[in-house]
Amino acid sequence: MKNKKYLKPAVAIAMALSLAASPTYLGMTSSEVSAATKQASAPVISGEVFEDSSVLSGSTTDKSATTVIVTFSNEIQRFVGVVNGKFSVNIPPGILVAGNKISVRTANNNYKESLTTDVIIKATPKNEPVTPATPALAPQIAGNVDTSSTVLSGVTTDVLAITAIVTFPNGDVHMVGVQNGKFSVNLPAGLVAGGKISVKTANHKFEESIATDVIIQAASNNQPVTPVTPVTPVKPVTPATPALAPQIVGNVDTSSTILSGVTTDVLAITAIVTFPNGDVHMVGVQNGKFSANLPASLLVAGGKISVKTANHKFEESIATDVIIQAAK
Repeated sequence: MKNKKYLKPAVAIAMALSLAASPTYLGMTSSEVSAATKQASAPVISGEVFEDSSVLSGSTTDKSATTVIVTFSNEIQRFVGVVNGKFSVNIPPGILVAGNKISVRTANNNYKESLTTDVIIKATPKNEPVTPATPALAPQIAGNVDTSSTVLSGVTTDVLAITAIVTFPNGDVHMVGVQNGKFSVNLPAGLVAGGKISVKTANHKFEESIATDVIIQAASNNQPVTPVTPVTPVKPVTPATPALAPQIVGNVDTSSTILSGVTTDVLAITAIVTFPNGDVHMVGVQNGKFSANLPASLLVAGGKISVKTANHKFEESIATDVIIQAAK
């Protein structure tokens, strides 16, 4: 019996007393006792936790887990249930400090706890300033403009451009639609040599291109001038009847993000939307339909949005007034 090893009497007595004190393990093999006493894996936390976080969520692979125990740095604890291996606990406001620790563990119906996961609270990142989008290239003007010109035409390489905005020396602004990258605007009489006309385009997001400045040239005097026949005074021209007001699709409330509408004016190329604070947004009209994005900051219940259309002669329709409703 030389090869047999026996436990020392003191060790044997200690093990017997331990088993007697823990009747759960009586009759188990050593491997069964080891499995029974092994702690479940620590829970896994979803994402990072910052100073301004309001919820901590996670999951556990311990199928027997029924409760998650969250201990904050000031020893405050929260207990929430585990459903299908997942949990979520609300974080009390003002309790999180960057650098502090949150401890998370699970427990089953036998009060047996898992290993602990420690979560380090991170400082809330500061919002970096947004770099403005690069403006589209300036439109190109076809030919020269002089004091005898009646039309200004141009092209743009901005495939998103829907409107050309033309500002005359006296500050008047005319807007015309852009079709296939091209536009044309009638020039008022009385152009003065040396004056400047500014031309830029805009897309459906109201993002404007770089402006092109056109200097008005003096008309050439090389051509013989035909004497002007005195003009017989004519009767005043009755202004054209404005086109019918556009129709708005659906209601607009404080949660709306888009305003859409239709017009029966087949000549309409631009919809002009005026917000309660006076801001004016312009969008193109395609096949009698238009759609404008609504800035949330401009929508106030009871406020009025005015919508009208304009054709290539800058003739505007009757306006439709839309009252902003409170969101339900």
